[in-house]
Amino acid sequence: MDSKADLVSTAGRLTRSFREIRPWYPRDYLCLFDSLALTLYLYRHDIRSRLIFGVREDPFAAHCWVQCCGVVLNEHIDRTHLYTPIMAV
Repeated sequence: MDSKADLVSTAGRLTRSFREIRPWYPRDYLCLFDSLALTLYLYRHDIRSRLIFGVREDPFAAHCWVQCCGVVLNEHIDRTHLYTPIMAV
């Protein structure tokens, strides 16, 4: 990749592609499953991303999403702000 902007643009394009083919796998949405699948999909296209795990306190909830260069790919940014990141892999 030439630059961070190119990397993020390519990751965004691939994420949209992933969303288009996701309905062909008939399974309900689960943030962990979908985020792992997207991470693998991106990896197979030479895009290194990070799987972010977050929690919130009251009421307790856990959630995960995928980021590339600090840009959230598969979740609305407003929703990720409800969680405190506790791990990134």
